[in-house]
Amino acid sequence: MKRILVTVCLAVAVLVAAGVLWGAGAESSAVASRVQRWQPGVTRVYALDWQQQQTSAMPTGEGMLAGGLALEADVSLTPGDGDATRTGVLLKVERLWRFDSEVLGQKLPAEGLEGAEALVMVEENGSIESVRFAESDGALNRYLLQALAAELFPRLPGDAPLSYTERLPAGDVESVAHWADDARSTLARTRTHFTQLRLAIGAPKDIRVESHATFRFSGEGPLESVDLRENVEAGDAAGKPLLRMTHSLTLRSKETRKASVVAARPTDKPVVRTPGPLAQEIDVKRALLESRAGGITFEDVLQTLESTDDPKKLANRAQFVWQAAGYLELHPEKCRELVPAFARLSSDPMRAQLVDLLVSAGHAEAQAALRAIMSQDVAKQDPRVFEELYQRLGLVAQPTREAVQFVLDEHAAALAAKDGAQRRVRAFTLGSMANRMRGKDSALATLAGDVLLDDLQLAIDARDQELALRALGNAGDPRTTDAVRDVLASNDDSLRAAAAIALRRVTTPEATALLLERLGHESSAEGQAALFDALRHRALTDEQQLGLRDLLVERRLAPGAERTLMALLNDAKTASPAVVQSLQAVLMNPSVPAAYRVQARALLNRLTL
Repeated sequence: MKRILVTVCLAVAVLVAAGVLWGAGAESSAVASRVQRWQPGVTRVYALDWQQQQTSAMPTGEGMLAGGLALEADVSLTPGDGDATRTGVLLKVERLWRFDSEVLGQKLPAEGLEGAEALVMVEENGSIESVRFAESDGALNRYLLQALAAELFPRLPGDAPLSYTERLPAGDVESVAHWADDARSTLARTRTHFTQLRLAIGAPKDIRVESHATFRFSGEGPLESVDLRENVEAGDAAGKPLLRMTHSLTLRSKETRKASVVAARPTDKPVVRTPGPLAQEIDVKRALLESRAGGITFEDVLQTLESTDDPKKLANRAQFVWQAAGYLELHPEKCRELVPAFARLSSDPMRAQLVDLLVSAGHAEAQAALRAIMSQDVAKQDPRVFEELYQRLGLVAQPTREAVQFVLDEHAAALAAKDGAQRRVRAFTLGSMANRMRGKDSALATLAGDVLLDDLQLAIDARDQELALRALGNAGDPRTTDAVRDVLASNDDSLRAAAAIALRRVTTPEATALLLERLGHESSAEGQAALFDALRHRALTDEQQLGLRDLLVERRLAPGAERTLMALLNDAKTASPAVVQSLQAVLMNPSVPAAYRVQARALLNRLTL
């Protein structure tokens, strides 16, 4: 049943881009035409073929989600009770011939879909006022029938073509409908463009839609057939795809018979679904995690961790890590049981694997378990191993106040004990935490920045100073700009490089200007490489890019700095003159290794073709 709920949100709410007009304005009385006259006591049965395929960005932001829906069934429409402005039509799945739906690699069963029904309240202009269900109807049936109803009851124009906004499960789309003949027996509808796309995870900037539908009605008025073909694509501002979908639906009249059931009344179906977004009836994130965990148990996790001394020996290691971390995210209470297990594991690599699982889970309970583990003597046996384990605390996506305070306290203790090595370990971790806390708890992030800036002032030699600068590079504290200004002019190559690294997450105009100024004077490979790296992911103006161009044209590129240079150039989105000339200078410089010149040629072709 849980996997059916995954279908509800992902195979239907995500896959179904179809819908009906939600909340449109009043229509001219001219549309109250014979096509809306339903014969009481008559059931019309149709053959339905509904196909959808799509890929969309994952809610987690990691990769794309592929899915599909193939539905073949006999469905019926039976007029029921209504009122002065609405007609109630009972939509029912009479016979299910085929149902294939796949999400996250899982085939979804069609439990209870055959026989499922909904009462569609249709307004005089053809649009849906609401779709109603019984309280016992399952979530899958509600989602599917709401989406299907949206395609079977189109908005009807008057004498002139009608332009209007449809509020669909997919989003808000501008549509145009017109009668293709004088008899008003054929309705043509085109969806032209989305003004909002609810299906896309992210911020779609480029949305393309091709959608054509034809509805045919019998001489007596009721619907005879539907033919729909639709393609939707969306990407973000950087061109990254967010959604690709193909959608087709055909409906053909099959038979007409006397209604075999008493006409449904609105009171029979008290669960009301209004047009537009599909109602959220489950926790999507939890459904994804349950699918990710795939039935793994806590005993499975422990047994696997204790089965070997080397994570590389684990069968299907990547799958185990994916499932185990998902399980721990679902079951926070189990994290504390991993604390004693840490000491039982047979090797440092397996202990690191356990720590990585907790870091991936990331919630407050996982962070509490990590703090308990870092306080154990067994974790501190080897200083080198402990340093690697401890810095993993800084990889938690959303550190808690308790976790940051834990590191602050341990840093203060190391400072009081004059233990420089332990203080540096805490400083690097604190820098990462400060950066992740900046938008969540600015006061705590500032406090962590104070400690790191104090470390820089307390440095007793060049090596100590270099390490303090590198720890600041994790924090992204704007105050770092003034703190490193003088160090960028040092005679020590390593110190200048560390000062550039300290600014790599500080993206203020002042920091960018200081880095570019230093680039005009830097001659060492270490310093240039650090400056190129620190300048990445910044929106450099054409004028600012000239400094980089001059360095390359004048062949002042130090051997050994090519890798980070190419990474910086690869960030370019447009072929500005400075970028093109920079790439040409790399191509013409025989001292640049051939592999980097090949990269430069490929990048130049990508930007200019």
